[in-house]
Amino acid sequence: MTAAAPGTEPKKVVGVRAQEHTFPALWPGAAGILFLLLAVVPTLPGEYFTALRYIVCGLSAVMIVLAGYCRRWEWIVPFLFLAAVFNPIHWPGFGVGYWQLADVAGALLFLLAAYFIYPKRKAPEKALTSEEPSQGGV
Repeated sequence: MTAAAPGTEPKKVVGVRAQEHTFPALWPGAAGILFLLLAVVPTLPGEYFTALRYIVCGLSAVMIVLAGYCRRWEWIVPFLFLAAVFNPIHWPGFGVGYWQLADVAGALLFLLAAYFIYPKRKAPEKALTSEEPSQGGV
């Protein structure tokens, strides 16, 4: 293997968010956004809205688990509320206008969570230098 000529090494990109973090909530968030924004169209059949309640409630549970895994505790309560609103067992008796508002608010919640739910970085450990005494006494 030969060494690269000076000045031809690839440059590192520093400070780009997509390279610093993984986004585990991206695909569930995208699915939630898609299903909720489709529900704003009032000409869909009633079976779609029944299926939507199951889908959004399930995706909310997935987002709760991902938020807990990533230690983003602030996202658990909003998704518990969203799961309660879209609960397929006991439906809140909202009118069409309130359901459309809930659909848009839920899509916005999924959008924000898809970006902000990522694992927290650990603080870098301080390297032991030669000037510092070691833990074991000699």
